[in-house]
Order: sequence, then structure tokens, then C-alpha cells
Amino acid sequence: LDETNSPQPVSAEKNGDTVTVEFKCVNGRLKTSDGKAVKGFSFTDTEGNELLAEAEILSENAVKVKLPASADTSKIGFGMNNIADIARANLCGGTGLPTPSFEIEIK
Repeated sequence: LDETNSPQPVSAEKNGDTVTVEFKCVNGRLKTSDGKAVKGFSFTDTEGNELLAEAEILSENAVKVKLPASADTSKIGFGMNNIADIARANLCGGTGLPTPSFEIEIK
């Protein structure tokens, strides 16, 4: 019954200056709700400030996120401020169900 679920993160792996986040329950493939660039991924700096990060869909179930130079790279978040605002967090699955807010450890 994956088609009734929103995309859920299963892993986040650092590769140089990027982090690849893999998802389950993508219902065909990841996409954005507005057809624009992926928005909503962020890292936290050493002072606790949210640093928005550039991201792109890498494959049907993965997103590649660029690490900001000053980011604390132990965790990555998505939609941490307001998931309901697609201007800030627009990743969804093939059925259009939005990805919920999450924070996941980077390996």
C-alpha cells in the first residue's frame, strides 16, 4: 500500500560536498509539487541557525543535496519550518502526496 503513503527518508550518505538522501514510498518517482527546483532541505550551523541547501532529484528515489560550507553535517532536515508552504518545501511522490518534515542522521 505504498501508494497511500508519502515519501519517507531511509538513509542520508555524505559524498564529498553533497549528501544523498534515499526514500521509500515514492510511488513511481520523486518529483516536486510545483514542477520547480527542489526546495526545503536544510542543515544547521554550529550556532543552531538553519541553512537552506540547494537540492536536485538524483533518481526515482533519491535527492542530492549540496552542503553549505559552514553546515554541521551530522543531520539533514526537510521542511523543518513549514511543510505546508510549497514555496519552502515542495518534494513529493508520484501520487502528489507531500514529503513530511523530517530530520535524519548523515552517515
